[in-house]
Amino acid sequence: MIESVQVVNALRTSVLARQVLAILESNPRTEATALKTRDVLLNEFSPYNAFVQSLTDDELLMAVSVLAVHHPTGTTAGSEILVLPPYRRRGLGKRLLTNKVKWYQANYSNAVFETKVANDNMSSINMCLASGLKLQRCIEATKRTGEKFNQLVFTT
Repeated sequence: MIESVQVVNALRTSVLARQVLAILESNPRTEATALKTRDVLLNEFSPYNAFVQSLTDDELLMAVSVLAVHHPTGTTAGSEILVLPPYRRRGLGKRLLTNKVKWYQANYSNAVFETKVANDNMSSINMCLASGLKLQRCIEATKRTGEKFNQLVFTT
């Protein structure tokens, strides 16, 4: 298995970041966050850093992840993980999340890592709990279609 990792602050500087965001934009569940992350990284003088990861095996893409963080405050602008269906239930999402949290804590030691999960996404909820994140609260969110839904907020 090959893990590719980059930290970027401008989209034009990273082929990996563009590829990961394109994959996330193509999935209805991850599209909105991917678009928001892309938008903050399009600015050449963006105050955001993005931690981008991909996992491949035999040159086949298995999973991707992105975390966009406002620098220097540590506020999360977007966080997504997508494990492709044939590779699910192998711990890949947990691995990506653990790497994401470690990077965040190493770079933003005075801030608390936070991620949001749709309340009907049991796989992601279980992944957050298995990674040691704690459920903090439930918030109401709105999809781009205007539909309301609930999100669970997890923190370190």
